[in-house]
This record gives sequence, structure tokens and C-alpha cells, in this order.
Amino acid sequence: MKRILTFFLLLYLTVLALSALPARAQEDSYAVCDACGYCRTTTKDANDALLIKKDYVIPEGWESCRKCLYPLTTNANNPDLRETVKIDPATGKAPTPAIGHYQTAIGCISTSNFRTFGSASGLVQVMLNVVFGVTGGIAFLYIIYGSITILTSRADPEKLNHGKRLIVGSIIGLLFSVGAVFIVNFVATNILKIPGFGK
Repeated sequence: MKRILTFFLLLYLTVLALSALPARAQEDSYAVCDACGYCRTTTKDANDALLIKKDYVIPEGWESCRKCLYPLTTNANNPDLRETVKIDPATGKAPTPAIGHYQTAIGCISTSNFRTFGSASGLVQVMLNVVFGVTGGIAFLYIIYGSITILTSRADPEKLNHGKRLIVGSIIGLLFSVGAVFIVNFVATNILKIPGFGK
């Protein structure tokens, strides 16, 4: 019984001694890479066994990628703060890229505006306008080309027919594209009643 009491007394004193020690400051820990390619390089030592950690390497275009994928970071043009790879001590996770943001070769693409009511119809309207504009431009160029072919035909019946076919074909194609846009708008607005169409 004496030994059990002594054991618990020593255990209690050990816990008190450990709790009285000053708390050690927790060191910041960092992930190996972020989604923009800001990575820590590693190399092997002379024995080819141990990995030696080196500094982080800043890729080209990292700042624009950081603005796109990590918009809440405050390290404006200072990658040495390493905010995009700093692990949160509370959760134990590195920062995650912004939802709906994608860094591509043509820049930052955000899909967050597609989450609002009626945004898909706005996208379809823009696509229809682009298709109609491109189709109209191509039809106009073919009409000009057909006209030049007719003007330079020198009464050659084969060239005259070719020029007429170009002009008639471009006008028919233009009518089809206008009809397709009209039918899509009519069906979406009046039949399916998709919000955002017909504005």
C-alpha cells in the first residue's frame, strides 16, 4: 500500500513539475508545395541517403497565380513570408486554393459567377452572340469573295457560277444561323421559361 501511495505521489509531483515548465513556442511548419508551384527543393547528401531541405523556389508567374488561387493572403509581392505554404497550427492543414478559381495559361478563370441564379442563361446568351457575330463575319467575307469572283470572271460561266454559289451559300448559312439563334431564344424564353433569357 505504501508503494502505491508513493507511486501516485511521484506521478502527481511529475505532472506538477511538467506543468510548471514554460511553454515552448511552437515553430511554424510549412507544406512542401503550394498549388502555384512554389516548392521546397530537396537534395541528397554525400551518402545518398538523407534529404537536405533547401530554400523554396519561386516559379515564373507565381505572383499572378497567388492572386488568383490565394486571394486572401497578404504577402503582396513578398513570397519570403511563405503564406501559401504555411500550415495552420489549429487544423494542421496548408492553405487551400480559392474555390472556383483556376490558374491557366491565359490567366485566372473564375467560375464563382456561375453559382448565381440565371447565370447559365447569361453565358448562353454571350455564346449565342459570339456565334452569331462570327457567322455573320464569315458570311460577309464569303459575299465579298463571291462578288470579287464574279467581277473578275471575264464572262467565264464556270467562275460566274462559282461566285453565285458562294454568295447564295453564305446568305443561306447566315439565315440558318439567325434562325437557330431565334429558335433557341424563343424556346428558352417562351417555352422553357429559363430566367435570364430575352434580356
